[in-house]
Amino acid sequence: MRRADFADLAPLRLDVLIDGKTETREFVDFPAIGRAYCERVVSGEEPAGDEIIRACRRTLTMLDRAEDPREPFYFSAAHVCDFCAFFELMPHIESGEWEYTGNPFQVLEPHMIWEFMHINGFRRRGTHERLTSRAWIEEPRKNAKSGRAAIVALYEVISDSLSPQVLIGAATEKQADRVYDPCLTLTAGVQQKDGGEPNPNTVVINTRAAHLRERYRLETSSSRIACGRNGGFITRVNSIGERNDGWNPRCIIMEEVHAQSRAIYEVLRSAFGAKPSALMYMISTAGRVAAGLAWDIRREALEILNGHVANDTYFAAIYTISDQQEKELLPKAGTDQEVFRQLMMIANPMWGVSIDPIKIWDIWQEALRQPHMRSEFLRTRLNLWGRAANAIITASDWDACRNPDLRLEEFEGERAWLALDLASRNDMAALGVVIEYSREKIAVFCEYFIPELSPYFEHPRLGNLYKGWVDNGFILPTGGGLVDFDTIEDRVVQLKDLLDVQLVVCDNYQANQMVGRFLKQGIPAVVFQKNEANCTAATEDLSARAPVRQLLHNGHPVLAWNVSNAVGWRRVGGGIVPKKHDEQSDDKIDGFDAIMMGNAGRLHLKDQQRKEDQPNVYAKRGARLPSKR
Repeated sequence: MRRADFADLAPLRLDVLIDGKTETREFVDFPAIGRAYCERVVSGEEPAGDEIIRACRRTLTMLDRAEDPREPFYFSAAHVCDFCAFFELMPHIESGEWEYTGNPFQVLEPHMIWEFMHINGFRRRGTHERLTSRAWIEEPRKNAKSGRAAIVALYEVISDSLSPQVLIGAATEKQADRVYDPCLTLTAGVQQKDGGEPNPNTVVINTRAAHLRERYRLETSSSRIACGRNGGFITRVNSIGERNDGWNPRCIIMEEVHAQSRAIYEVLRSAFGAKPSALMYMISTAGRVAAGLAWDIRREALEILNGHVANDTYFAAIYTISDQQEKELLPKAGTDQEVFRQLMMIANPMWGVSIDPIKIWDIWQEALRQPHMRSEFLRTRLNLWGRAANAIITASDWDACRNPDLRLEEFEGERAWLALDLASRNDMAALGVVIEYSREKIAVFCEYFIPELSPYFEHPRLGNLYKGWVDNGFILPTGGGLVDFDTIEDRVVQLKDLLDVQLVVCDNYQANQMVGRFLKQGIPAVVFQKNEANCTAATEDLSARAPVRQLLHNGHPVLAWNVSNAVGWRRVGGGIVPKKHDEQSDDKIDGFDAIMMGNAGRLHLKDQQRKEDQPNVYAKRGARLPSKR
């Protein structure tokens, strides 16, 4: 479904107020296009994933509810048209398909119109404020997320609100520039850099920028865009300014939330909400880690889309393929170009517009030959979270097994198997706990330890994650530059007093002395060799339990990250050994290894018990032959 499909749509005539005078003007009937998109998605005529189907159905339901005067909100076509018409006054600032169509201005595709219709169309009765206060937009790369966010920022800063602050939040200034730089170009015009390629739309961009500055008395600089008409401004807020407070934003743009610092989000979130019609507009691609800030926001969005939580103020659009499509169709997509196209259209609403099908097919073929590229393709092009090729447990299955109320203390006196992953002395160490929850289920827990001087706190990609986990109590820091084994040993002894510990399994790195100390204290302990023979049954057991919800956990974010990084490659003999999705990556699987080893101990003991319970059939094989004496 493309915008060209609505070329013959009759215009919508609306009375609008311009400079204090009411005029009747004709607009593209944006609300009709937005509704048509929703109807086609819900009916199955438009390719879409489960989350988008639910989101469109929710919009249609809210449109029906808005007709009822007893509902706390109504629908305003005028507000939708005001935003969308403003959007389409903006010129293209990058090369693209527009160069061949000859239209130098932005064109909203139907899925974008639906998004902005929902965000801007529903208004509170009485105050006429915007109903939507938070919007979560999750799309793969090259679907024009940042460009849309830039125009949202400009629309909000020129609003009739008093001194509207528009804050672009990002982990780094460079990341924030993905939104701020387009804002600057649209208001200041093209700034030609020495040796840079000339912009093919320079004349149109500069003309429209001049009109925008004149109309709204805009002043621009490398750090701020100020609106003299209402006292508002656009500026960036990144990790350098985490502790800045005192904001009162009209609009917050959160760029690539999966890479964001939770600290900056919490500062901005705490400042948010005082302004009428305030909007937090959050955009992201799927993250490498199925845990953290973006995953938590996404989980809340899914709770709303699934109908488990009622919240009319939250809009969510999540473009991805379903678990079933991943399992049934993705294996065929390597050789069947039509199946590949089908999956890409579901996850990429700009397929064939800003995304070139021929180029993406070539990238996919290359990715199939290199596992690390395949994993990145699934994340950035199909929006699959924390996916590694040959994942042992998918992120969605793991998340479905989550029970946040689960506590170790509930299992006092129950049989438990403990396991320690101690592979690196300057990185995190993991203590896994496996408990038989019932005849059919097991519960798993994991605790983590890390030296305070670990170099991973300064890691360019993982540093903020580690710091956040320590700050929130998910990893226990120990003094110095090496993990304190005494602290870990003390914790095992504590758990022995709480649980009926059957066995402590230690990996074969750094473990011999610790196993000896456990044995002296009467705690059964063994050294675990991570090989095919020892890992296969335990790994397959965990993998089989997750889809049928026979594996329970409390949602520990570090363990979720470890699980998302763990892959299992089948050996020639059919065995399996967990390992990282990329051996050169700094991503970790320590926690998964720990619960796998604990499960190996559990399965080994059960196997021994079965052998003891089943007498040797040859011991009583029948009547003895009579003696010849």
